[in-house]
Amino acid sequence: MNIGCYVTAVSYERRRLLTRTDVASIILAQVEFYRSKYSFRFCGYVIMPDHWHFVFIADESEVSPILRDVKSMVARLVIDGWKADPACHRLLDQIRLPEIGKRNHQYSIWQEGNWKVLVDELDAIERRLDYMHANPLRAGLVTRPEQWTWSSYRWYQFREPVGVTIVAAED
Repeated sequence: MNIGCYVTAVSYERRRLLTRTDVASIILAQVEFYRSKYSFRFCGYVIMPDHWHFVFIADESEVSPILRDVKSMVARLVIDGWKADPACHRLLDQIRLPEIGKRNHQYSIWQEGNWKVLVDELDAIERRLDYMHANPLRAGLVTRPEQWTWSSYRWYQFREPVGVTIVAAED
């Protein structure tokens, strides 16, 4: 059974790294890749400096694998990219784990776990989209939601491309 899912993923120690162009671009590319792999409907997102809100509709049994795979691959690609670029080595220090983690990981982009809410009504999904699209405005990062680069708001208001395929919840 398909269900809507509103997720907040938080960066490790709330480091303000997610809106770096390299990181945000990797997030959206991985959403696009896994969207086709799992055939879920990606309804919207906003990437904030230290967290990422997104809404998608998928088979309930695939929600956890989607979250695991997207976050895991984003972490791998970001960390590998930063390791390969001497100019980014200082960024690795910001995400270094105090002790070697699971599977011998030295670094982490994400805090463990996700905050997720399963929503099965269209109006609840739309409320979540409205809330997250207003997040950059509430945080004082912009004066109008369409000014925030890393958001699906412009797709909903103007049908502009936003870096990833968006499918409205009502479609």
